[in-house]
Amino acid sequence: MIERVRTFDVAILPKDIDCSALTEQNADLFYTAAYYSEPLLKDVVSEFEDALEKEAGLVGKVLRETKTVEIKKGGITLTVTATPSSKTSYMEVGKAIDQYLTDLETANESGLRRDGVRRIDDRACISIDEVLARMDCLIKENTTPVTNVKIDYTKPREDPAKTVRLLAVEPGTYGKVTENNAEIYRLAKEQLKLLAGKVTKPFNTALKAETGFSAEHLPTEMTVDSFGVGRYIFMVTSIPKRDVKYGEAAKAFIAHVKQCQENSEGVRERDGVEYLVINELVNEYRALVAENTKPIMEQRVGLLPNPKYDRVLVSF
Repeated sequence: MIERVRTFDVAILPKDIDCSALTEQNADLFYTAAYYSEPLLKDVVSEFEDALEKEAGLVGKVLRETKTVEIKKGGITLTVTATPSSKTSYMEVGKAIDQYLTDLETANESGLRRDGVRRIDDRACISIDEVLARMDCLIKENTTPVTNVKIDYTKPREDPAKTVRLLAVEPGTYGKVTENNAEIYRLAKEQLKLLAGKVTKPFNTALKAETGFSAEHLPTEMTVDSFGVGRYIFMVTSIPKRDVKYGEAAKAFIAHVKQCQENSEGVRERDGVEYLVINELVNEYRALVAENTKPIMEQRVGLLPNPKYDRVLVSF
């Protein structure tokens, strides 16, 4: 028989909760938080905030100046602040610079000619103005306007009697800005902060520490460690990686080209046009990428039940 479930009870945790030890009780608490409470509460928050932005008149609009809207529901004041901004994907800019320089280098080695490039002292050079113009173009191509939305609310009062122990959550019913939904939204937001700060993050940190790996002690290859805690088996996968900060390399490269133009370092002038050697630009950029590359580790935590087998029967 299949039973339709509409309402889910989510336990309200006290602020003094501590889940930093790998105990059986904390394993149960982590499982409930990560796989039940957090997903439900995040759905509440997402649904209600979408409704808030719609009621504030911010959906589908590109703002030119900051807009603040206050919405009061019962004893709660919800403040929606929308700020126009822009977002540049410097990773894409960095990769595009690498491709641009590689194309210049390849064309030079193949003896191809193109505007803005000429040989000076038997070395292929490119005009500084063209390089800077191309950098500006790459930044514009990878920059999009965005609206940053921040939502504040009046903080809840302390509940010394701890009268609220369970929160009834009904997914799909928080698409309207009502007093009841505002109350549940605020409680969901406060609980999500608590769950992340006191339950899931510290428990994950303790699990990862059990592997013996850290930023100072990285694995040489992907390693899987498994730990049984209570009714669960936690699998921690540690993966060595290289973190390339393309954004920092791109910014440093653009600054380098501008500095060369200002102090004439490495600049070759012909017919009133300032040039830089292509090969030197390529080497400079690759050196900057190397400077902004460091080994890091990604660690993923997976969870399995710890079953007990009795012939063909399985119990948990």
